[in-house]
Amino acid sequence: MADAASSLPLLSSLLIPLFLLFASLSWRWTKSVRKNLPPSPRSFPIIGHLHLIAKLPTHRALAAIAAARGPVVLLRLGSRPVLLVSSAPAAEECFTAHDVAFANRPNLLVPQMLGFVCTTMGWTPHGPHWRDLRRIYAVHLLSSAALRSSSDSRTRAVRSLAKALFLEPGDSEPDGPRRVEMKTKFYNLAYDVMMRMVATALKEGSAEERQRFREIVQKTSAVSGAANVTEFFPALRRLGWRGTERKLARLQRSRDALIGELIERHRVRRRQSGSNGDKGRATVIDVMLSLQESDPGTYTDVTIRGLIAEILAAGTDTSAVTMEWAMCLLLIHPEVLHAARAELDAKIGQGRMVEEEDIPNLAYLNCIINETLRLYPAVPLLVPHESSQDCTVGGYDVPRGTMLLANAWAIHRDPNTWDQPEEFKPERFQCEGGKEEAGLRMLPFGSGRRRCPGEGLAMRVIALALATLIHCFEWDKLPGEDVDMTEGQGLSMPKVKPLEVIRWAATTTLLSSLLSLVLFSAVAAVISGRRGRRTAVGFFHPYTNDGGGGERVLWCFVRAMQEEKPDLDCAVFTVDDASPQSLAARGPLSILLSRCTLVYYTIFSWLYGSVGSCAHLAMANSSWTRSHIDCLWKIPQLTKRVHRHPPRDTSSLQN
Repeated sequence: MADAASSLPLLSSLLIPLFLLFASLSWRWTKSVRKNLPPSPRSFPIIGHLHLIAKLPTHRALAAIAAARGPVVLLRLGSRPVLLVSSAPAAEECFTAHDVAFANRPNLLVPQMLGFVCTTMGWTPHGPHWRDLRRIYAVHLLSSAALRSSSDSRTRAVRSLAKALFLEPGDSEPDGPRRVEMKTKFYNLAYDVMMRMVATALKEGSAEERQRFREIVQKTSAVSGAANVTEFFPALRRLGWRGTERKLARLQRSRDALIGELIERHRVRRRQSGSNGDKGRATVIDVMLSLQESDPGTYTDVTIRGLIAEILAAGTDTSAVTMEWAMCLLLIHPEVLHAARAELDAKIGQGRMVEEEDIPNLAYLNCIINETLRLYPAVPLLVPHESSQDCTVGGYDVPRGTMLLANAWAIHRDPNTWDQPEEFKPERFQCEGGKEEAGLRMLPFGSGRRRCPGEGLAMRVIALALATLIHCFEWDKLPGEDVDMTEGQGLSMPKVKPLEVIRWAATTTLLSSLLSLVLFSAVAAVISGRRGRRTAVGFFHPYTNDGGGGERVLWCFVRAMQEEKPDLDCAVFTVDDASPQSLAARGPLSILLSRCTLVYYTIFSWLYGSVGSCAHLAMANSSWTRSHIDCLWKIPQLTKRVHRHPPRDTSSLQN
C-alpha cells in the first residue's frame, strides 16, 4: 500500500504533461477545423514542409509546390506558419485589400543581426519609426528633385565604365577578340553610382574598399537566401546552435567598420570645410548629418549607419544582377540587341552619348528592362511580410502571425496571366503600355506600402548603363559557347557562372603604327597652311576593312572627348573625305576615320610645335605609354593651345 502511495506522484507527473499536450493538440485541431485554412501539402512531424524546399533554388521549389497545390498555399516551416502566394490576383489581394494587415515584417535573424535590430526601413515594424524613415527617403533622398540633382554623378559613373571598357587591354592575342568579364564591371558600376550619391567622389584606394564591401554583400545575400534552421526552430539557439549567427556577427563587424569609416571621413571633411564637404554637393550623408544636427533624438548614429548600409547593399547587388541578366538575354537574342541599337541610333544618333533624360524616349529599351525583370526579378521571393491580424486571402482564412512569401518569379511566369511566359519577348510591354499597365502581374520591386522606395533610382541606373553599352560597343557571345543561364541561390538570384562576353578588338601591327603616323603627319602638314584656324586629330578605324562596327567603338572615345572638352568641335571622316577642303570646312577639331585595318587606340601622342597652332593627335601602339590616355581627359593645355570656337552640332554627321 505504501508503494502504491509513493508511486502516485510519479504517475501524476507523467500524466499531467500528457494531458496538457493532448488538450493543446485537440484545441489546435478544433481551431483548424473551424477555420477555412489554405490547402497544404503533406508534412512531416516537427520539420513540417522544410523537406520540400531543400532542393535549390528556393523560388523554383516553391513554384513547384504552387503548381501542385494552387496559388495560395499554407506551409509549416518548422514552427513557423507561412502563406505562399504565387498568382497575381492573390498578390493583389494581399497588397491592396490587406495592405495594412501585411505591412509588418517577421522577426528573423538576418535583420536582427544586420538590420540594426530591425530598425532599418526595410525591416522595421510598420509604425511611427517606419513612417519617419519613409519620409526621409521620399523627401530628402529619392525624390524627383534629389534624383535630378544626382544625375551628373550617375552619368560620370556610367561613362567611366564605358571608358574602362574602351581601354580594356584584354587577355587575348593582339589580333584576336577581347574577352571581358561583365559581372565585376556591373557591380563596380552599381557600387560607384551608390557611393557617389551616398558619400563623395571616390577616394584613392576605393577599389579595395569596394571589393571589401562586395564580399560582405555577397556573403550576406547567400546567408539571407539560405534556409536558416534556427529561424524555424528558435529553441535550437538556446541549445547553442549558433553557426549562422556567428557568420552574421562577423559580417556585421566588417560592414559596420566600413560604414563607420565612411561616415567619420565625411564628418571630418565637413568640419574642415565648414560645408557639405564636397564642393557644396549634398550627399546622403550630408543630408543625414544635417538632419541629426537639427533633431539628434530622431536621427541617431544607429539610424544613419543603418540607412547608409541599406542603401549601399540594396542598390548595388540588385542593380548589378539585373544588368548582368539583361546582357545575357541580349546575347542570346541578337535580334533584340539589334533592334535596341537601331532605336538608339534613331533617337540619339552618333553625335553624342546617351543622357539620362533620353531614357523615357527609348521605349524599346525600357521594354527590354521590364522583360528582364519579369523573367529574372532581382529578388525572386519578395522580402517577407507578416500578418498583424486575421484576414482572408483567396477565400481562405489566414491567422495572425503568419509569414507571407510572395513568389514574384512564379507570378511573372504564370501562364494564366502571361502569353508564352517562358519566352523573352520585350514587345509584350509595348502592347501592355509598360510595367505600370501590367499592374500586379509585375512586382519586381514589391507592392503596397512596403514597396521598394529605390525603384526609380534603380531603373535610371540600369537603363542608362545598358543604353550606353549598346550604343557604344559591339557585343557577342564567346565563340563556340552558349550563355550559361543557371540561377544561383541567394536573396538576389545571381548567376552561377559570371557572364563573359566578346568585344571585338583591332589587328594592330608595327607597320600599321608607322603608316598611321605617316598619314597623320601628311594630313597635319596639309592643314598647317591654314595656320591658326584648324586643328586636325586623326584616328584610324580599329576594326576591319568593311567597317565591322569599329565606328561605334571609336565614337565612344569621340563622344567622351566632346563631353569633357565641349569647346573642341568633332567631326568624323572616311579616307575618301580626307581632303583639305573637307577638313577645312569643319570646326577646330576634325577626326579622320580610316576604313583600313590600321592602328588601334592604345596610345596617343600629342604633337605640337612645328605645325604651329594646328595641333595633331596621333595614335601608335606602344604599351609603355598606355597610361597617358587618361591625360586626354585631364590635360589643361589641350584647350589652351586650340583656338576656341563655338562648338558645332555634329549629331547629323554620317560616317
